[in-house]
Amino acid sequence: MGLHWLVVVDAHSKWMDVIPLRNTSTVSVVKHCRRLFANFGLPRYIVSDNGPQFTSEEFKIFCQMNNIVHIKATPYHPKTNGLAERAVRTFKERMSKSTSSDNVEVALQRFLFSYRNTPHSTTGRCPAELLIGHRLRTKLDMLKPSMQSVADIRTLKYATYHDRKTKPRLFKPGDKVWVSRAGDPSQRQGVVVERTAQNSYRVDCEGTLLRKHADQIRQREPENPLSSQVGTSDEEATEAATVSDNQTTTPQNTEVIDPDQEAKSESSKSEVNDDGYQRWPKRSVKPPRRPYDCYLSDPKQK
Repeated sequence: MGLHWLVVVDAHSKWMDVIPLRNTSTVSVVKHCRRLFANFGLPRYIVSDNGPQFTSEEFKIFCQMNNIVHIKATPYHPKTNGLAERAVRTFKERMSKSTSSDNVEVALQRFLFSYRNTPHSTTGRCPAELLIGHRLRTKLDMLKPSMQSVADIRTLKYATYHDRKTKPRLFKPGDKVWVSRAGDPSQRQGVVVERTAQNSYRVDCEGTLLRKHADQIRQREPENPLSSQVGTSDEEATEAATVSDNQTTTPQNTEVIDPDQEAKSESSKSEVNDDGYQRWPKRSVKPPRRPYDCYLSDPKQK
């Protein structure tokens, strides 16, 4: 391919990263190492070959400042850094199989994507799963339900239960509303123009179009006007007036009531409820039995 590449492999997760290099100087290598360390953290050890980029004094100072132990492989002994050498071999084989029409950058990203999401023969797990804690999402994952979809269903269920007694705020174009402003207790008059999202509306406030949430909008006119209630109250008032007139015009018969009968009727009324039922059960009164009551009541037994 005629290009220079920096191949980096994580010894624990087998995560691979390949970086194209415009020049092979130490400054360029250190720059890309800083970017990798910013994403994944500082390593404890770095095992490299004996290239001039890694044997320079600048790279040595870089490792010392970051408390990294730099181990250089034995010259002409690839097995010392066998993991990196195997990664280089895999990378070359895969890139050589890519068609000439493919872009080199596209082919590189496709290779890294498939490599990071394929179980490794040594660990038995994907490099992405060991490094970042989960597998990378692929097209095949669309065939099975994801954990996020299950979580969305449960969230919708909880929201439905929580809002079971809440009336949704829905507005139509042309509704007259009150619009509240952030940090201002006063409200402005406006007219709903359109609904832009599920809970978002565009409101015309005195010639200014504002986008407001449903929580910031309040109905200006009541949904049920009071005209119907006023009409019913007027009808009830007229009916009451006619009834009172009829009662006043009805002649009444005057009768002379005996005071004793009136007292009896009042006592009976107090015992009997308006519905015709007694308020309490009637008690049977029995006088106490005293000695010699039988002789006192019957003079013949003396």
